[in-house]
Amino acid sequence: TKLNLASLELFGSGWAWLVASSTTGDLQVEATANQDSPLMSGQVPLFGIDLWEHAYYLKHGPSRKDYLNDFWKVLNWPFVE
Repeated sequence: TKLNLASLELFGSGWAWLVASSTTGDLQVEATANQDSPLMSGQVPLFGIDLWEHAYYLKHGPSRKDYLNDFWKVLNWPFVE
């Protein structure tokens, strides 16, 4: 998915987001470094994937890919909608 790609391409710590454009409402994928948020660029965050090592390292070691595979198993889409 685009969210997986954005998550895997982000170097270092940060977030991958599903956002709605504040002007058109269109869905977009955005990655932000460190503590930055889509709110800073006027986007509306629908959900974010925490890509800081503390979110996944104890269970998945350095494998973000494994973390993302498990993330999709527990995401509550009805809540996001």
